[in-house]
Amino acid sequence: GHRLFFTSALRKPTDLKEGVSMLPASMRIFRANADQDEFTRKGGLYWQCGKEQGQIQFKNPGELIMVVYDQDGTVNCYSLFYDVRC
Repeated sequence: GHRLFFTSALRKPTDLKEGVSMLPASMRIFRANADQDEFTRKGGLYWQCGKEQGQIQFKNPGELIMVVYDQDGTVNCYSLFYDVRC
């Protein structure tokens, strides 16, 4: 499988400069960058996998995102939020 990059994600210093990266059969949690451009300020997130590129629209900018990249290439993205009742 191809390495998947989220190019509009806030990165750790140890992440590759291309963005937050993932290999198949992995899970990552990161924050979407809300300051890259107009699309990200409206909750957008950019991705790239091999020669394919795309974008995902979330409800709120700068969301905390959990991504599950299955072995078969399926990618599921979830927005996470704090539940103060816990």
